[in-house]
Amino acid sequence: MIIDNKTKIKLIQKTLKQNKSVNIKAIGNSMFPLIKNNQKIQIIPKKFPDIKTYDIVVIKHGNTIIIHQCLFKSQKHLVTFGINNKFIDPPALPKQILGIIKTSNYWQIINILYATELKKLSLLTSDKIPFLILKGAPWQKHIFGHFLNKPTCDIDILIKRKNYITIKNKLIKLGYKQHQSPCINPKHYSKQIPSISEISFSKTKNNITFTIDLHLLAIRNALNPYFQKPITLKKMQKLTNKFWKSTKKQKDNILYLQNEYLLFYLCLNFIFHHATRDINILSYIAVVIDKQKIDWKNFWKLAKKYKVSNFVYYPLGWTSRLFKIPIPSLKKHQPTIPRRLFAKLFINHYTIFRPFRQLGSKIVPGKLNVLIISILRLILNE
Repeated sequence: MIIDNKTKIKLIQKTLKQNKSVNIKAIGNSMFPLIKNNQKIQIIPKKFPDIKTYDIVVIKHGNTIIIHQCLFKSQKHLVTFGINNKFIDPPALPKQILGIIKTSNYWQIINILYATELKKLSLLTSDKIPFLILKGAPWQKHIFGHFLNKPTCDIDILIKRKNYITIKNKLIKLGYKQHQSPCINPKHYSKQIPSISEISFSKTKNNITFTIDLHLLAIRNALNPYFQKPITLKKMQKLTNKFWKSTKKQKDNILYLQNEYLLFYLCLNFIFHHATRDINILSYIAVVIDKQKIDWKNFWKLAKKYKVSNFVYYPLGWTSRLFKIPIPSLKKHQPTIPRRLFAKLFINHYTIFRPFRQLGSKIVPGKLNVLIISILRLILNE
């Protein structure tokens, strides 16, 4: 939402400078359903150092005030956007920050509960059974230093194939049930260990549904052998083993990817899992580049080894463009002009700025996602 009434802006600024909160009526639907049109909202004075990612921030841009969600924050600036917009707001400097909107911390509580579920699972299993956390609430705490106040639909955990049966039984003991994707042929679930790379388990407690996704491979692989390129099943297994070797133990049997390996995972996840349809993954990529020491030489070496330079170019390119983060050697690894022209049909503002699926927006059907990924495999395969 935007406020452009000069008198109102001066009054808001004056009140906030006195360290007092301001109550106003929201105008617009750019933040729906977090903030509805004509909803009464409260602005709380807050300075740049105290802003957290996914806070709804009040920013002075020229002669207007913008109230949007913070997607990325570095030491020098932050970037916001209206969750229903198809564009990012200009970077905001510390002096432009007026405060935040007082909101419910519902999703932060949900994320804390998710972390508790992982702890229960971890305590039920042996220390010799490792869990590599790829994404989800515990990962948020590890990367951001706090649980995010944003919707969470699952925890993604990479496990070793030999431990699947044990972990499955522990999940069942905790009340979880395995469920099958309607987009996948049931025959892939028929064996004791499914032949797919990701298996979901869910339970509902106090009207809250918790989902834990167990990954047998680091990146979701194509079930159709004709669409497995650029990373064949054999290469995917090698990459998964490489990820295991690069991990850093955090606590008990909980592990996390670090530096360029985490970045490599997020870039491939953006393409081969999300079908380029999630601005949040790009914000995660921006945070990883900003906060962690990336060995870019090793990153591009990985991309070349697994023949995915054309693929990782897009999440890195959009991250650089949207969040003003320099990416070394990016231009050197861009696809050819014909490939870029074809890829633009499937990687653009429409796909990247898909609204949050957890907030009731229309979900792109799974089969369409698979189709898009398959087309990108053909267009960008090196």
